[in-house]
Amino acid sequence: IAGLVGDRFPADSRERANHCDQLYFTDTCFFQDAERAGFTAPSRYLPLAVDPERFRPGHVSRDSELLFVASRTGFRESVVRGLNEPARVMGTDWSALAGEGFHHVQNRKIRRSALIRLYQRHQAVLNIRNEANVEHGLNQRSFEPLACGTVVLNDDLADLPLCFEPDREILVYRDAGELNALVARLRREPEFAVQVAAAGRRRVLAEHTYEHRVRTLLCDLQL
Repeated sequence: IAGLVGDRFPADSRERANHCDQLYFTDTCFFQDAERAGFTAPSRYLPLAVDPERFRPGHVSRDSELLFVASRTGFRESVVRGLNEPARVMGTDWSALAGEGFHHVQNRKIRRSALIRLYQRHQAVLNIRNEANVEHGLNQRSFEPLACGTVVLNDDLADLPLCFEPDREILVYRDAGELNALVARLRREPEFAVQVAAAGRRRVLAEHTYEHRVRTLLCDLQL
């Protein structure tokens, strides 16, 4: 039995976890949490992944407007409010931001097929972690836009260098100043966006598909 842990878990998860032959954590911070919770099953880091057959570049022109697709959290809203230029924001619970009129907000869920088309049609995607679920780990927005040939602007996370080369395959910001500087550079230098996105896509296809993850599981479980 293999157990994949992708979000923070309650302290009473020990019994279920220890029934597994192997545990996989998508966030390296979870190793400490697991030790405190008394997990004894072998564990290793295994990041999320992407299906490159679904998430792939489209044959359309790209919009330079920054795209962010996710449900609202307090931390995410604070980052979006720090942007100097309007962005396209899509997801649930953004009604307050929508009412202000600065950003182009669609306060609703979208289907996976629509998400893929959005990634294909935008030059850059903003990624902001959900502070309630992760500490160091990457989410799907670190992988899926890159598979579509779209550059990702990711908040600074400890696990990023385990998956990508920062500033060559994925762009990293630590505060509002750095984020706005990156957005401005992408507008000035669209060829820079193309270069970073292409490098990121190559890394995704080489190391971060579901096929790679399944191979890891089968090897570890000797199947």
